[in-house]
Amino acid sequence: MAGVAFYHEGGPDLAISVMAIALAGWVDQRALVAYSGVVAVHHLSLNFLYPYAVFPDGGSFFRVIMHALVVVIELAVLVWLVDRLTKAFAHSEHAVEVANDARSQSTALLEAEEARGAKERDK
Repeated sequence: MAGVAFYHEGGPDLAISVMAIALAGWVDQRALVAYSGVVAVHHLSLNFLYPYAVFPDGGSFFRVIMHALVVVIELAVLVWLVDRLTKAFAHSEHAVEVANDARSQSTALLEAEEARGAKERDK
């Protein structure tokens, strides 16, 4: 089904968006920025060197600029998303550490209470 997107108008544009979203799964803003730079250089250079390699109907500097705008907007949204995910992961990791500390403390208290109870029973 995803391959069908490449054969209708806007298909290549969709492919670029899908790849950017897939990179967001790495949760690394550097990968997103690098990818966006590669896409921009690719489109701009091929627009002048080999226009039909980028767009089916030939080169269009206006279309390259419009793509750049879309890439910048996508980048901004995905960087924000990755930032939120990174913060959520950090918060979750901290919560797990607090829970593990609480479990260790409660285990220690329980063992101390059991030892105290055993001493009282032995009397």
